[in-house]
Amino acid sequence: MANQNSKKIKLQPKVRQLSYGEKIVPELKLSGVWLEELGFKAGATVNIILREQELIITTLKPELP
Repeated sequence: MANQNSKKIKLQPKVRQLSYGEKIVPELKLSGVWLEELGFKAGATVNIILREQELIITTLKPELP
């Protein structure tokens, strides 16, 4: 079982319509109270750093007007 610092989420298949047909691509949906508890608020903008076999998701601070 996953601990508090780990979540196991299954990637789902999603059909992507392309000009030459369709392709099945992986889709990742994250939701839960645990996201809000970690500081991810609804409507916030996030930054995703891409690494081989790894995604790092951080919230961006709102820009001041």
